[in-house]
Amino acid sequence: MTAQRFDWDDLRYILAIGREGSLSGAARRLGVNHATVFRRLKAMEDQIGVRLFDRQPDGYVATAAGEEAIAVAASLDETVTSLERRIIGRDLKPSGTVRVTLAEAVLTQVLPPMVDRFREKHPEIVLELVASTAALNLSKRDADVAMRVTATPPETLVGRRIATIASAAYACPTCLARFGENPDPIACDWVGYDDSLAHLKVARWLARNLGERTPVVRVNTVLAVKSLVEAGVAVGFMPCFMGDASEHLVRIMDPDRQWDSELWLLTHPDLRHVARVRAVMDHFAEELAKCRPLFEGKQVQAQASEPVS
Repeated sequence: MTAQRFDWDDLRYILAIGREGSLSGAARRLGVNHATVFRRLKAMEDQIGVRLFDRQPDGYVATAAGEEAIAVAASLDETVTSLERRIIGRDLKPSGTVRVTLAEAVLTQVLPPMVDRFREKHPEIVLELVASTAALNLSKRDADVAMRVTATPPETLVGRRIATIASAAYACPTCLARFGENPDPIACDWVGYDDSLAHLKVARWLARNLGERTPVVRVNTVLAVKSLVEAGVAVGFMPCFMGDASEHLVRIMDPDRQWDSELWLLTHPDLRHVARVRAVMDHFAEELAKCRPLFEGKQVQAQASEPVS
């Protein structure tokens, strides 16, 4: 019974006949008809040139060769069944690596305590957090989960909308001293966005409303806006979950619905039932939902103090 002449699937038929003692019993076990079992057994015996079962009035009795084949088949069946249990069990018990793509601002400003609590709940899951504004391809497994700030999530992904992301304009005490307690925002110096962030609603608003004036500096990350505004370089737009959490900033323009975006938690349809992915989705959906007042600009703002030196 060499590998070249013996099909692995044939062993299933030998094992079923040996355990049931009849073609009809083997057929029921395998979910096929009586004739199929008969044809497969005859083809096997013809192929290897050895009789595996003696046909007797009360059923099929294994020959010496048949008993050897049945023993091998039983061992393989046990090995395969054990492997299936281990694989399924591994999926039922959340473990392994989950790669999450998200905006750097969300990662650095909101997520750290949530990650700590996740590790306590799921110590066998390793999180890979990829800070990127690029839309990594979940279909190609560039990431397993995406936390995206967008108003139009891809139709190819599944998940849930977590919150509205409100934005406002902020300044630090240094700027307020330069432009006055209640400055005309349009007359202030602004931190703007470069072409990579020109799609942002606040960037488009600045382009429309500053007229001939240009920002005094342009950046390619929202975190850079926050740092420059805190340092007193100029005023700038940022999400409320960043600006309101800073004790060095005050609003000079309150949130406007026209600047809103949305926070979505997404995954590929093929991954949503994988235990480790489901654990990540459920945990962060619950944790992020608790932050809705902060995301939506409704949380009490910290008192502004002197800018960071």
